[in-house]
Amino acid sequence: PRFPQKSKSTLDSSAISEIHNRLVELVAGQFVFILGHRPVNALFEVTLSDIDLDYGCAIFSDKKVDTAHTTRLAGMPESVVKQLRLYISHLRGLAGLVKPLSEYIEDVLNGNKPFLFGLTANCDAFDLSISDWSSSLKLKKSTPPLNFGRTFIRTYGAEEGADPEALSIQLGHLEAVGYPFSGVSPTEPLAFLTSINPILERIS
Repeated sequence: PRFPQKSKSTLDSSAISEIHNRLVELVAGQFVFILGHRPVNALFEVTLSDIDLDYGCAIFSDKKVDTAHTTRLAGMPESVVKQLRLYISHLRGLAGLVKPLSEYIEDVLNGNKPFLFGLTANCDAFDLSISDWSSSLKLKKSTPPLNFGRTFIRTYGAEEGADPEALSIQLGHLEAVGYPFSGVSPTEPLAFLTSINPILERIS
């Protein structure tokens, strides 16, 4: 979504917030359905400091059951990288359009506030939760559960010839692959990203 081609005076706050919130829905969906982030509140705690658009990866903290699972590396295909760059451009435009948000957005772009946030009809920023996001999707009862993207990645990634270890790392199944990137593991992050990102691009 992009801001309509109108002057600032004709764009009311509710229209601006609607555009922003729809874009956040889309980006959150890419994190869950393409990258395999678990549908938990940690999705809305991810900051720009957790994302590397140059290497195509992110650090997720979506299963905090013990120290070994506190954070994990996830690959990010080029299509998602492009969308996140557009979202960042949107935030910069939003900061110029709604001056009271400029300081808040500066914190977002500096990695000091969550990357994804909601706007009220008055363009006040607020923290999102997974229930906020799932409610906004207006899903039907017949819709698969929100974590279906993880099953999709596993199934279709394997069909595309993905390395089983890379798939397990992408989904955060670290115990299955000997806790990659630890001091005793031979797995290199760049090798993992080189392996998984083209697969994610093909199945996304």
